[in-house]
Amino acid sequence: MKKVIEIIECRTADELLDALHPTRGTWPENSGGWLYRGHGDSRWELLPSAFRASSWRNGFTIPEVDAASRDDVAFWEQMLLYRFYGAMDRAGLQIPRGDELIRLMPTRFGSDSPWPDPVLEPLMALAQHVGIPTRLLDWTRKRRVAAYFAAIDALENKSKSLDVWALSQHFIELFGDQPEDLTCHIVRPLRHGNPNLHAQGGVFTLCRGDVRDEAGKFYPLDVFMTVLARGLSVPDDLLPCLRRFRLPTSEARALLLDLHNDETDAVALFPGYVGVVRSLREDHWIGPLLGGQWPQNPGYSVKATDRTKKVSKRAAARKPSKRARR
Repeated sequence: MKKVIEIIECRTADELLDALHPTRGTWPENSGGWLYRGHGDSRWELLPSAFRASSWRNGFTIPEVDAASRDDVAFWEQMLLYRFYGAMDRAGLQIPRGDELIRLMPTRFGSDSPWPDPVLEPLMALAQHVGIPTRLLDWTRKRRVAAYFAAIDALENKSKSLDVWALSQHFIELFGDQPEDLTCHIVRPLRHGNPNLHAQGGVFTLCRGDVRDEAGKFYPLDVFMTVLARGLSVPDDLLPCLRRFRLPTSEARALLLDLHNDETDAVALFPGYVGVVRSLREDHWIGPLLGGQWPQNPGYSVKATDRTKKVSKRAAARKPSKRARR
């Protein structure tokens, strides 16, 4: 069996974008469509937010969860999602599949049934997209969107290299439910009412099954997929089902500029005022490449009017040149 994961090293931003293009790169035959995910640091794992301890330190007024090993992660997921549901209702906001949930909610939380129940997936998708820790892992249908998030996160985190992951939808659809105790499927929530999800082409993967090491640590998706494929007869033309494109962070500015020129930027991906503000922050990274002029001292805070007056005084104090005196 061929390798489940392929790593592609790219030296330049152009090389990365060419490699990601379905008609230019060396993509497996019969692999179907692909989903993409950008990581600003190659050291980051393909772990959902609920399985990262850092996600539980954002003031949710619950005990800190060691998401890497604790067995009660599912319990705290349920409690936080239930609170999210209640807060949305009090705020008068539309709740995904709200008519069903209001009848089923007592039986879907705190029970011994497998977590999560499929009826809760649309609510979980919305929660994940607004910052609630869940076991859903974000992906996008758009390769350039994934490249954008990888570039901006790499610059903000000052990493050494970034990754853009690609996951075969065809592989998930064919083998994601085999065997039954170890499954992975794609969650495609409705885009109505979630403009960011719509603009970013967002989807999610959800893995079920207790795949952990001896210490109880959850395996990331790439390890999960390797375990999943190990006992299956997967045709070689469907492998690799995961591709990992790596780029030095020194090329992140050039990548961000290329994407900006194609209108893959904050304004497009975050419709509304938030996107406008984020785009102004992007100028910090790509402004110099566009010919923008920045102050020598980033901390210089003199008002424009005062600065203009100082410049004018210095200009007036200069002696005229010989040519001017003539």
